[in-house]
Amino acid sequence: MVLVLAVSDEVDDALLADVHAVRQAQLIVACGDLPFEYLGELMNLLDVPLVFVPGNHDPDISGYRTSRAGLPLRAGLPARFPWPDGAISADQRVVDAAGLRLAGLGGCRRYREGPNQYTERQQARRARGLARRAGWRRARDGRGVDVLLTHAPPAGVGDGADPPHQGFHTLHRLTARLQPALPRRREVLSRLAHRLRRDPDDVNLILPFDDVVAALGRKGERNLGLRTIALDTVVGTVDSRRDFDRHFRPTSSRVRERWERLALAQKRGESIPPIDVYRVGDLHFVKDGHHRVSIAIATGQQVIDAYVTEVLTTVPADGIRSRGDLVMKDYERMFRSRVPLPEQAYATITFADPWSYAELGEGVEAWGFRYLQHAHRFLNRGEIARLWYAEEYRPVVRMLREADLIGPGTDAEAYQRVARERYRLMRTHEWNDEVIERLRREIR
Repeated sequence: MVLVLAVSDEVDDALLADVHAVRQAQLIVACGDLPFEYLGELMNLLDVPLVFVPGNHDPDISGYRTSRAGLPLRAGLPARFPWPDGAISADQRVVDAAGLRLAGLGGCRRYREGPNQYTERQQARRARGLARRAGWRRARDGRGVDVLLTHAPPAGVGDGADPPHQGFHTLHRLTARLQPALPRRREVLSRLAHRLRRDPDDVNLILPFDDVVAALGRKGERNLGLRTIALDTVVGTVDSRRDFDRHFRPTSSRVRERWERLALAQKRGESIPPIDVYRVGDLHFVKDGHHRVSIAIATGQQVIDAYVTEVLTTVPADGIRSRGDLVMKDYERMFRSRVPLPEQAYATITFADPWSYAELGEGVEAWGFRYLQHAHRFLNRGEIARLWYAEEYRPVVRMLREADLIGPGTDAEAYQRVARERYRLMRTHEWNDEVIERLRREIR
């Protein structure tokens, strides 16, 4: 199995700031409309191959090729590729990367003058050429296409009404002809990673203990001894190998053979020792006993005996369902280290976007600097955080509630949004009735 990071259309600076959540990606596929500089940074940070097709907002990449001597050419003359060094253009090409064979067809429906835009007839001609190339490669080495990479969707599959977002009918025929080996639902075919997902890994992947603890921040541990734990709380493993999926089903024949031997021993009535687990919040991660957990789940058991070691963390483990949730926890942990507050205070500061924690941390530190300049005395980080919460955050949130400026999000999101607008409109860090009144007029 190849882990693929798929990106398209929207720049996510948080990904460049912290690639922890996607560091296991083995290939990046980009479906267009992202700056080449951004793609280059992403490729260099992860140090993996990048395959892309252009979108309608990308520059013209047609006519480029590589000479036999490895020299980039365009129209027979030396030229520099507009895309990042080392990236692979898959537009109208069949390429191999990270063990996968990808066929690419970039561009969207023509709606104005500009590159990477095609009529239905033009795209159909390009698609036929791509299908021929895939056929030649298959005849030569027996391998078909694993992934069909496009910018536009097939017509009628998640596309929009406006011309640049309408799909191509020819992509249905191309898909039927290529028959990509990777199974996919129609919505995935229509927009291969239209945007970076919150959970970049498949939710069926088992949670890795080290990544979870790194995101939450390890404070210590304690031995709880022998306990009976619910099997539905066993969600991850300490083992770095991927021998089991999220539901502890074997993923290889080697594991399955041992699984069958242990299952047979259990049926014969042989004693099964307790497993060893780490507890993080309400979640359990297996140190020893993966096969025993798998057999217990398969046979319909609800609980299992385990030797439990509880790991204490800086950030609570609640809300973790997949690897994507670790991104939020990681940013929340960093925010807590920069802004030390009581747990009751943290409960009032929540965001849907993990990057907002980083922005608020910067804002609190800036507020603290201005406070020190005014007070002419030194205060430590904890004192600044408590003063900001008591003298800035809570009073401002109260004012926003009275002015009906909270909106549909959380209190912290409203504070961030209105504070940004306040400085943009008035270049001030003050809060008063006049400021609130103007913000109420401007925002509405």
